[in-house]
Order: sequence, then structure tokens, then C-alpha cells
Amino acid sequence: MTDSVDIDPSIAVVETVAAHEGVRPANLDPPLWESIDPTALDRLVRGERSSCAVQFRYHGYDVCVTKEDGVTVDDGGAIPGESGSELSATKPGE
Repeated sequence: MTDSVDIDPSIAVVETVAAHEGVRPANLDPPLWESIDPTALDRLVRGERSSCAVQFRYHGYDVCVTKEDGVTVDDGGAIPGESGSELSATKPGE
């Protein structure tokens, strides 16, 4: 889990997934923007009144990003190198 307020959520996603993969963030392929719009992710999570959870698949991981908890990833039985583009955004508690 990454919860630093000093970095954008999109950067935290890339760094967290790269750490799980044991590679440098620049070496992740496909890039994050092929799964989700990084700017939209940052705006959703960092919004003044944001209390949403954004969930999507990236690099074979189930990724969840919230303002309160930061980034969590779960391999969910992932196949290394697998990518996905499912996306959902919900308010916690729903």
C-alpha cells in the first residue's frame, strides 16, 4: 500500500505495481495510460471532497486507489504481464 500525499495517485500506482513486479517503474509495459487515464485518476482521488474508491486492473493486478488508504494491489491469481482495463469508481460503503 502506498499512501503518500506527496505523490500523485497515478505515480503511486505505477511505483506500487513495479515494486510487486520487481522492476523499475519505467520498465512496466503496458504503460498505465493504456488501462486508465492517469490525470482523471489523480483528479478523482485528490478532489477536495473525494471519498471515492477507484478500482481497475493494471498489469494483471486488481488496483484500488482511495484518498484515505492510498494504493492497494492484489494479484488475484494474475498472470504476469497480463493487463486489463476494467474500471469502477464507488463511494466507500456502497
